[in-house]
Amino acid sequence: MFSIDLMATVLFWLISLCFLELKRVTASKVLRKIKEEGLYVIGMVKDVKQKYTFENKEYSLKEVRKLLSKRSPSNILGSIIVTTKNGSPVKLVYVKNGNKQNEWLAILCIDLSISNEEIVRIYGNRWTIQVFFKSIKSFLKLGN
Repeated sequence: MFSIDLMATVLFWLISLCFLELKRVTASKVLRKIKEEGLYVIGMVKDVKQKYTFENKEYSLKEVRKLLSKRSPSNILGSIIVTTKNGSPVKLVYVKNGNKQNEWLAILCIDLSISNEEIVRIYGNRWTIQVFFKSIKSFLKLGN
């Protein structure tokens, strides 16, 4: 018979491994493979070496952001459809960073038909899960 602590620990680590793998999902080759399987991805992307093509020119995430209008009354700054280096179309939705209003975050979605609001809502649900994981880790004294 398993103890509740052991089962909770195993469950936590299994879920953590799934989320660790999800962090790698926004890589261009992985996105294409996921779409080929008929699945869709919504995930935050960071401004690293990845380039996106818009109107036959390559841009960094920060450069793509500059293509959008400067002012937006809502937390959603705007969106744009670009292609990844392997030619897969993706939608980038830019939102204000809740912690630092002068900064922005970018959310990538491979389903171009989903509205900006729905993408932000779905991605926002992830934070509820993150808070839950942090609570479990704290309760089980599993460290960082």
